[in-house]
Amino acid sequence: PVKHGHFTGLDLAPPVPTTSILTRTDGIVHWRGSVQYPDSGHAQTENIEVHASHIGLGDNPSVMIAIADRLKQAEGEWKPFKPSLANRWMFPQRKLH
Repeated sequence: PVKHGHFTGLDLAPPVPTTSILTRTDGIVHWRGSVQYPDSGHAQTENIEVHASHIGLGDNPSVMIAIADRLKQAEGEWKPFKPSLANRWMFPQRKLH
């Protein structure tokens, strides 16, 4: 929906498992515009912060690790992303809301 020339509801995750990969150092898109909030009754949404630039997201190793982890999940068995101990440094654990 559009309200007064602005899109509304883009921060609400759709009712399917949803992952937003974002960076605070994007330089093009403000990171807060990428944060997804679960809609009522839908908890299968998450935000994964990485260290990257906007252009660098496409070939960033941490992004590839997160995407591979999300894609290997069996349908109906969604669990939040948890990086391995060796990869935790790639994923800042800051509050995004």
